[in-house]
Amino acid sequence: MSEDKKSWDDIPSLDGLDIEWEFTPENPLGKRKYVRMKEGEISSIFEVKVVSVKVITETFNTVATLADLSEGGIGLHLKRKVAVDQQIKIGFFLGRQKITSRAIVKQVQRTKDGYRIGAHFHNINDEYRVFIAGVYASKVLNNR
Repeated sequence: MSEDKKSWDDIPSLDGLDIEWEFTPENPLGKRKYVRMKEGEISSIFEVKVVSVKVITETFNTVATLADLSEGGIGLHLKRKVAVDQQIKIGFFLGRQKITSRAIVKQVQRTKDGYRIGAHFHNINDEYRVFIAGVYASKVLNNR
């Protein structure tokens, strides 16, 4: 018995058939471009209780504490309120590495002790960005 080989031409046409399907790839980070490290993870890597962050605005300067960190931005716990889209300057130490950058506030949430803000780094120095990425890589490797 001989079998005829099938080809694409043997498949009937699907004229008039529409597929109502829109593919959206699943991003494991949600809408985020970078993975965030929580304050506890950073504290354990650098063996500190908290990471203090100097925050400077046009009207005040204060000290906040780090809530989370990624190559793209920072989360802070603040006593004072700042506005969404407000430009700020920040400075902090991760171990012996001093990191300074400008940032733009993207989220502000009221908490029982003040405010939780999320800010996107604006023109962060590549050296600092690479250092933060290295801290994340260190965290991942230490968890294996």
